[in-house]
Amino acid sequence: MKDHVQQSIATHDDLKDVTVDVKGGVVRLTGTVPTEEDRLKAAVEARKAAGVRAVHDELRIRGGESRRSG
Repeated sequence: MKDHVQQSIATHDDLKDVTVDVKGGVVRLTGTVPTEEDRLKAAVEARKAAGVRAVHDELRIRGGESRRSG
């Protein structure tokens, strides 16, 4: 599952600084993205993987503040 999520995210140049961790079907996204739109894009891509139960977004927007969701 982790490989699938990483491959989906890697297809987007703006998401190159996103790190993916998976435990028990829960995907944790960390790192930085350029915009709020890219942050949402990363979460959507992560949700597409089979078996994903939840996505924890710990991404930071470059030059901005982080916002956690669970």
